[in-house]
Amino acid sequence: MKSEPMPLGPFVVSSKLDAGLTDKLTEILLSMDQSPEGSEALRKADLEGFTVFRDDDYNSLRELYSQSDNK
Repeated sequence: MKSEPMPLGPFVVSSKLDAGLTDKLTEILLSMDQSPEGSEALRKADLEGFTVFRDDDYNSLRELYSQSDNK
């Protein structure tokens, strides 16, 4: 089994971080492609944008790991 390509690792924040700050950071990253400056920064990083993932979105990676010899 092989996972989908992942050009970047996930961005994560500590659960200890203020929820308002977490929300603001999320808003900024998710809307980067909607401004000329953000679009340019994404283009330079060879990215199209960001999206939110849920914990279960990583189940295929967990399955891959559980089938490997890396346990």
